[in-house]
Amino acid sequence: MEEGLDLNDPEGQETGKPYRSLVGSLMYLSTCTRPDISYSVSKLSRYLSRPTELHWKAGMRLLRYLKGTKDLKLIYTSGNKN
Repeated sequence: MEEGLDLNDPEGQETGKPYRSLVGSLMYLSTCTRPDISYSVSKLSRYLSRPTELHWKAGMRLLRYLKGTKDLKLIYTSGNKN
């Protein structure tokens, strides 16, 4: 997430896009494989009740980050290294 990005948008129009679904999917990723996006997802989840176009664009920006860094992830392996 950009440093200093202000997501407060009291005058913005609500978006009809699937913002809740987007944030839910990002939450799953941040919990399971991508802890580096946890802070950004936390910020986006504060606006689930009335998301605006600004919030949607911030979510899309996060998806672009994920696309560009798809080689970064946690990999869980068993403890046996035989």
